[in-house]
Amino acid sequence: MNNEIIAIPKLSINILKEFRNLEYDPKATNFYEWLSGGLVWRDEYTNKLIDILLEEQHSITQYLFRYLWAYRSSIISGKERLEYRNIWQSVYRQVPSWPGFRPERLDSSHLQKLLEGQKQMEQELDNLDCL
Repeated sequence: MNNEIIAIPKLSINILKEFRNLEYDPKATNFYEWLSGGLVWRDEYTNKLIDILLEEQHSITQYLFRYLWAYRSSIISGKERLEYRNIWQSVYRQVPSWPGFRPERLDSSHLQKLLEGQKQMEQELDNLDCL
């Protein structure tokens, strides 16, 4: 695993505006996202925000959510991925109201669902190998 610290550029006004428009939903459900290896709550993003991120020139910004979700999952699992900490802290400084920063979403009580998601992904990938 590469432990090199990843730097993030300052987020654009458009990105910040969309992040700040996100509202915490106490009833939001979560799911396991394969590419980040993390849990995602449905109030943490919009398709519009993802589209804006993908239009950015900097690859770190394009895949920002993957880094945030991966870092949070590393906290949940107790195996912090230090290479993503800088991204997490940078976004936190710019948009601390993002629902993904809520303390209850960092809690180890989500570990079982995280592990189940990882296991299901591995099983589905193994099934592809059998084809």
